[in-house]
Amino acid sequence: AMYHVFIGTYTSAVGPFVGDLKGGSKGIYAFTFDPATGVLTPKGLAAEITNPSWVCVNPAGDVLYAVSERYPENGVVAAFSINRASGLLTPLPAAIGPGKEGEGDAEVDAGGCETCHCQVDPSGSFLGCANYGPGSVSCFSISPSGALSQRTAL
Repeated sequence: AMYHVFIGTYTSAVGPFVGDLKGGSKGIYAFTFDPATGVLTPKGLAAEITNPSWVCVNPAGDVLYAVSERYPENGVVAAFSINRASGLLTPLPAAIGPGKEGEGDAEVDAGGCETCHCQVDPSGSFLGCANYGPGSVSCFSISPSGALSQRTAL
């Protein structure tokens, strides 16, 4: 069996302590991994997003969440459906209220700058994010489709 691997990259400098980035990165890149051979094969750009410094996948393996680390403005978190055949990612617009599935922006304000970590709870119902700058944690509820709600706690 082959596996999809997603790697987030820095697309621009973040904060006062990060040097110049000259690699031309554009976001999240997809690879396939063959566990029989140990070979990791690049597939290319899967999603264009600013500084996706951390990515995680829901327990079902069909939605990827990425933080977009920014400074001094607030970071954002985004959800992407995973095409299991191609490894391509499609933005999932946020669910902005009951019955409002897919009507929000694809990126949701994380509530603080330098958002640098995210993790889905084991039930797949909530996503937590760490905001390095202010030292805060934000929480989002996740709809049945995997879309994010607006921030539910900070």
